[in-house]
Amino acid sequence: MKKLTLLLSALFIAFTCVFAVEVSNRSELVNALNYGDENVKTIVLQADINMTNSVNLNKEKKITIDLNGHTIALTSETDKAPVFKQTTGESI
Repeated sequence: MKKLTLLLSALFIAFTCVFAVEVSNRSELVNALNYGDENVKTIVLQADINMTNSVNLNKEKKITIDLNGHTIALTSETDKAPVFKQTTGESI
């Protein structure tokens, strides 16, 4: 019984500390980056995503984007524009 309790406690901690969300399009990606749950630590792409403009990010939020074999491309701004910018205007 103690082993089961310990295992369940460990799983609860793991799921509440590290949370991933899957995205398949630009809108889902932007929402996950800027408006998503505070517990989201990883965004996993489920498809290639074409961005039409740079996305401003909150520099206080730390998140991992798992490309999962897919790409994120900026298709309509100049070639020198970054896909992601911090809210201060710096590229990441």
